[in-house]
Amino acid sequence: MPFRRVWMPLAVAALAFPQTHDLVIANGRVIDPETKLDAVRNLGVSGGTIRALDAGPLRGRATINARGLVVAPGFIDLHSHGQTEENYRYKAMDGVTTALELEIGTADVDRWYAERAGKSLIHHGVSIGHAPSRMALFNDPGEFLPAGDAAHRAAGDEQIVDLKRRIERGLQRG
Repeated sequence: MPFRRVWMPLAVAALAFPQTHDLVIANGRVIDPETKLDAVRNLGVSGGTIRALDAGPLRGRATINARGLVVAPGFIDLHSHGQTEENYRYKAMDGVTTALELEIGTADVDRWYAERAGKSLIHHGVSIGHAPSRMALFNDPGEFLPAGDAAHRAAGDEQIVDLKRRIERGLQRG
């Protein structure tokens, strides 16, 4: 007897052959601001990506019971000055997945990223900053904001050219 294909709707096929996910986060209150979802759901994660979101049960190699907890996309902190391992740990516990230092920034983008390479629980980023670049230019003793010459002395023509060069390099580096 020749082989005969039987076509069925995708929804029926999914019921007939339920997928086993790497991880299921079950019974959590899923809040997704983009879709305005706010309901108890089960999430199926495979290959590090959410592959299923369903009110019904999902199968997984591992399951986390999130009953009574909120499951939400990671939060992005756009104004974060605490760029240390300890602060990243606390941010992760608050649901922050990305912390960005965009207000003050840094004078050396490459060094800033190198200091955090492989040591962070969350994503992080920085902008080149005028204040820290000016502090580096004037050898200012301030730790976070100018406290010496960078705060009180006008830059000369050559220093302005140097400051522009430093900022341009930082912009090119990210």
